[in-house]
Amino acid sequence: MKNRRRYIFENELSYTKQERKAFVESLKQFSQFKNEIYRSKRLGEISEQLGQMIESAEAFTLKETEGMFDGISVGRDIKAIKDDYKLFNKTCSELTQLQQRLEGLYENIGTKLGRYYDL
Repeated sequence: MKNRRRYIFENELSYTKQERKAFVESLKQFSQFKNEIYRSKRLGEISEQLGQMIESAEAFTLKETEGMFDGISVGRDIKAIKDDYKLFNKTCSELTQLQQRLEGLYENIGTKLGRYYDL
């Protein structure tokens, strides 16, 4: 199979040697993209830790600011923080799903290109 790839590449293409060389170099970058595509798998863990921090912050803030700040303002801020966290958590879930889709597509592209070229 490798000889066939080389034969197709060297004998049947009507590109110059420079164009071929540039193409082969671009194919070598394919594996380097992996580092960028397979990003951190820690989003769920980070979101969970952030949620715990917010729960603790609510308790501490309400207790520590008692008498120093307007309770209504503090309560409003805590509610806003919780609402932002809900959106953050939802976005992390969506991002995780998109990340899995992106990784699958990258693998499909690599498998199909790998049929014809050494990546």
